[in-house]
Amino acid sequence: MTLWQQTWKLLSFMGIQYSLGRRGSYPYGLLINYSLVHIGILVLLCDAIQTLTLLTLLSQICQRVPWLRKRFEKKRLKRNNLPESSWRNHLYRHRFTTMILISALPYGGGSLSGSFFALSTDSPKLKSFICIITGCSLGTLLYHAVFAGLF
Repeated sequence: MTLWQQTWKLLSFMGIQYSLGRRGSYPYGLLINYSLVHIGILVLLCDAIQTLTLLTLLSQICQRVPWLRKRFEKKRLKRNNLPESSWRNHLYRHRFTTMILISALPYGGGSLSGSFFALSTDSPKLKSFICIITGCSLGTLLYHAVFAGLF
């Protein structure tokens, strides 16, 4: 196989991963004769790149757009005045566990959903990145186990 063909396979795999997520990249990876281990590594690498990009880009957008910045400031002030028993306060307290679970979901989850959740809960970038990658790893292990059992 030529270098051009290998590059095309890798780029098309990454395109499928970014557009459809794990649910599209695993079948496509098997279709183009990648092993399950290679698919898992590529999925985690793509998720890490996407998470870093999204966390940085979303935080920059929120800092530069005036009406978004005002809205987040209002939300911070409101969160400080919430009663201890409110569900928003519980969600904020357990935001890192929730971020892992959201990122691990097979359908509708992933690094995009985890990054938006991290932004909405105003979480630190490094902890958010670690939690999102942990969740994506769990989701990838789940897909890996399902596809290893099927094929």
